[in-house]
Amino acid sequence: MINTTKPINETMTIEISPDKMIANVTFKEAMNGGDGLTKEDIIEQLERQNIKRGIIKGTLRDIIYNRMYNKKYLIAQGLKAETGESGKVEPTFDISGGSFKPVVKEDGSVDYKNLDNIIMTEKDDVVANIFEPTMGKSGYTVLGDVLKGKEGKKIASPKGKGTYISEDGTKLLAEKSGKVSYQNGKISVLDVYEIKGDVNAGTGNINFNGSVIVRGNVTSGFSVNATGNIEIFGNVEAASLTAGGSIFIKTGINGSNDDSHNIIKSMGNLTSKIIQNANLDIKGDLFSESILHSTINCGGTLEINGSKGILIGGRAVTLKGVKAKTLGTHMGTKTEIVIGEDVDYQDIYNKKLEKYNKISHQYRENIKYINGMIERQKSEEGSLNETLQSSLLNTVNKTNELKSEKEILEVELEQLKETIEQNKGTGTIKVSGSVFPGVILRIGNAKEEILIEDKNLTFRNVYDKKTNREKIEKRRGV
Repeated sequence: MINTTKPINETMTIEISPDKMIANVTFKEAMNGGDGLTKEDIIEQLERQNIKRGIIKGTLRDIIYNRMYNKKYLIAQGLKAETGESGKVEPTFDISGGSFKPVVKEDGSVDYKNLDNIIMTEKDDVVANIFEPTMGKSGYTVLGDVLKGKEGKKIASPKGKGTYISEDGTKLLAEKSGKVSYQNGKISVLDVYEIKGDVNAGTGNINFNGSVIVRGNVTSGFSVNATGNIEIFGNVEAASLTAGGSIFIKTGINGSNDDSHNIIKSMGNLTSKIIQNANLDIKGDLFSESILHSTINCGGTLEINGSKGILIGGRAVTLKGVKAKTLGTHMGTKTEIVIGEDVDYQDIYNKKLEKYNKISHQYRENIKYINGMIERQKSEEGSLNETLQSSLLNTVNKTNELKSEKEILEVELEQLKETIEQNKGTGTIKVSGSVFPGVILRIGNAKEEILIEDKNLTFRNVYDKKTNREKIEKRRGV
């Protein structure tokens, strides 16, 4: 009997991924005496599909001499383009020098004495090395298309006051001799004004474009304002301080009960061994050993360490959290702590919202006026007189300006709202010693009043699925 079954030749299927980074091949066996694929056939089919780069030689050898059927082989693989290294700035000095963060010793005590962090430089000294982002290596697809490498992330210029960048852009140098300051990614060289004794009637109030060093006290009723850091090696009485950098007070703050005194503002950190009856607005972290009856707005972490590590009375609002040994007293002194609320952001939001509402109201009134004038023009079947035409044109121009301003404010309000929500409830309160009745804790939208003395706790905000509300959870240990 004659076999009439038609021979079926061996076949090779090539699959290329949508991104052209991978090519796979699959073979089906010849049947009924059909012809197999030769080495030349396989290479020709790869070339016909334009597979040029990334061919895996070991796989190619296998499919030519030792292939299996109905198995998918990775025959070619592209190379992804790389992103280069990000730009960076490497200061030539210890950038923590201006933070005034005290050192906690092994025995738990805190060294507030050795914090004279004055970093001086001379004119034309290099204060930082600048490294531009590099270009990443190029890649390719299996079809031979070149994938260009990406440049690394650019870095913001570190140039601050009193500095300049070298012609080749690789170095940041001092324009003058002075004190090196590092704040918010900017390196500045500032003049230093040193007062050998007290700030009092003999010196008057101090206002200086640079850093200020006071070797004595700042007495009641006087103020020190500096665009750089403020370092005080004595005591701050019922006085005011404002710093564009950080503030270090070696002895402490001992103010009055008058809210108009002891207003301390810092764009950086604040370190003071003792703080009593003060109003603090600190953008960075706050370090102290003892805080009594003070009002605090802190944009960072509030750390109360040392032999006492106590926070008693007043109200502390801090964005990132609190670390302390003791909160409140056995006398039940009201002590309020708020975590995750940034007063500045909320204040900015409220002001912008008020402005937005006023603009929106005026915008609506203008639209009513314009529509009314248009209807009047239609009803009179003619053009408005010159005075009304001028008024209409002015209103239209003003309305367009209001619309643009309104749209910008809408975006800003949404961004601020997101920031405020993100900041809520993310920080923790850690108490290594006792927390006493009279202490009120608020983290995000959760609130708890301490009714019984407890020890060694960490408080945090959690979401309770049962009640569908946030609550404060306390765990043993810090």
